[in-house]
Amino acid sequence: MTLLDIEKLLDMTHHMSVHIPIELIISWEQSEEAWSVKDNCLNFVYVNRRYTELITPRFGQKNSLLSPFSASIEEHDKLVIQTGKRIEALALLRPDDHPAPCCLYFERMPLYDRRGNRTGVIAHAKTLTSVAPRGFIATDGIGTFTFTPPSELFTSREWDVIYLLLSGLSE
Repeated sequence: MTLLDIEKLLDMTHHMSVHIPIELIISWEQSEEAWSVKDNCLNFVYVNRRYTELITPRFGQKNSLLSPFSASIEEHDKLVIQTGKRIEALALLRPDDHPAPCCLYFERMPLYDRRGNRTGVIAHAKTLTSVAPRGFIATDGIGTFTFTPPSELFTSREWDVIYLLLSGLSE
């Protein structure tokens, strides 16, 4: 990113209804993941290139990839603004140019100003790759697979066995 690019971004921030630190915008502009910010009225204040691809209809299409989820997205944004808590969701998308569906992990979190007031919602989306328990067992120790037991009804080891059995791994 050149100095000229940064100056353009700085100029852009002066016209935003919500203050976003330039350091965040620079990071999001260079990210391969989708990032956006909405104000408390749910109007977009900022979107990076990847998020724009998700909300813009493709050539010859009427709807964007996120159109089917618009009601849920709006509901989640409102909840973040009201409660100040982060919300996570998964979306299964079927892009026309992909033979198989892809899964996106979304998180929406509050944006605060310097006084601690909620000023908007930060949205982040990234593609998830397939995770299969057998891949963690069959490898030579590369990678980690960690989860938290949902209750203390069973020991941690018993939960591991239950999970693997339900995943179809009886070995």
